[in-house]
Amino acid sequence: MKKHVMISKNLILQAGEVMYVPFDLLFIVALFIFLSMRILRNDQRLVILRLGRFLRVAGPGLVWIIPIIDKGIKVNLERDFPGWQVLSTIELEEKIKALVLKNLQN
Repeated sequence: MKKHVMISKNLILQAGEVMYVPFDLLFIVALFIFLSMRILRNDQRLVILRLGRFLRVAGPGLVWIIPIIDKGIKVNLERDFPGWQVLSTIELEEKIKALVLKNLQN
């Protein structure tokens, strides 16, 4: 007597059968994960624009964005804001926003 494994209503596998996932689907998922991940050093921040509008300032560390919808602009604090360590978080975010908006308008 053969045993059946029910995966969903429409898909029934016989015992010993393996359900294969198309390679294309795995490739697309891996590409999506690769494109959505950014790693930032301690002296970097990422300004995230969603559909061209400011969303937030993120970083340092691992930052996730949505490919195609979000655009990430890296800001190097050592180069653009000497002495950034003495600024408060709010002051630093405001200066980063001002720098990015100035660069986008030019």
